[in-house]
Amino acid sequence: QVIEVRQGATVYFSGTAPELPPVSAGESGDDSITLNRAPGVPGDAQAEVVLHFGASGPTELEIQMEKVPAGDYTVLIGEAPRGTLTVTLSSGATAGQLAFRVEASGGSLPLDFPAAGQSISLAQGGSTLFFGQLPAAALAP
Repeated sequence: QVIEVRQGATVYFSGTAPELPPVSAGESGDDSITLNRAPGVPGDAQAEVVLHFGASGPTELEIQMEKVPAGDYTVLIGEAPRGTLTVTLSSGATAGQLAFRVEASGGSLPLDFPAAGQSISLAQGGSTLFFGQLPAAALAP
């Protein structure tokens, strides 16, 4: 396609727009981050997030948290509560996970909100334990 940038009768740029590279259906990738611990959270406590991307954007968001007291934790994405991550005691260790999927199934919640590049925090009783920012795109291969 030929494109022109003009103001009135004056043409400032004229050229041909390059073709976009083809996008394969089902093309995907993912990126993961380790969330930051808030002050007062035990040093061995951890939280990690993996965001999976498809050709049209995020398809799955997985959140894991371990070595924190058993209980329910609120997942806030973009400052809005999106779900509850339940941490339980099993084999002497505490851990919990929560998944969001575009096509929710198997106990996952629907990924029906903007996720890429959003802030995320894990909180309990008004106290933030972990925080960070979700990846904006999949890592380049």
